[in-house]
Amino acid sequence: MALRGEHPHAGRLGQICSVGAILRLGSGNKLRGLRVACLLPIRRPMKTAHDETQIIVNTAVDYSRSLTKMIDDGHYDEVHRDITPRNFRLSARGFRQIELTLVQFKYPVAPLEAVMLMKERSYRPATIEEILALGSQHPELQRSIPIVGLGSARVVENRRYVLCLGGSQSTRELGLAVIYRRWSIYYRFAFVRE
Repeated sequence: MALRGEHPHAGRLGQICSVGAILRLGSGNKLRGLRVACLLPIRRPMKTAHDETQIIVNTAVDYSRSLTKMIDDGHYDEVHRDITPRNFRLSARGFRQIELTLVQFKYPVAPLEAVMLMKERSYRPATIEEILALGSQHPELQRSIPIVGLGSARVVENRRYVLCLGGSQSTRELGLAVIYRRWSIYYRFAFVRE
């Protein structure tokens, strides 16, 4: 059975699975142009040849908005006190429609290892603007597994932190996560094709 366009249940992540394809979400969490072999309730999207889970999400990013406005757009229940315009300077301008690739590795990875693996495939880590756009346009993605953006970092008390979207079924958080030597398999890393 092939499915094209939007499915009535496509607005809820985790309700549709694709066999033999990468899960693609458009604006408003709608599936677009996806060939599906079956519809099943799933816990994970598909595994790639590198045995990692990937979700591709279409996201519109307005790089000219202020950090405060981008945070307000996300309607987060909690925001880390160090995520401020003083600590995270925005330099990009303009508007772009991007495909964010959220990668969940099957084994613990070091941040540099994750960046190098994805760089070989022509990806770069997502910046703070791209992570905030993802959080505001696809708020449900961060409820199950935290999403890390390695493209924007901050040093606090001799520790390096990166932006992290996290939460639970009842709350959504915009936080900072310390960069560990190895990240557990329970994180997704956001990347953008170069």
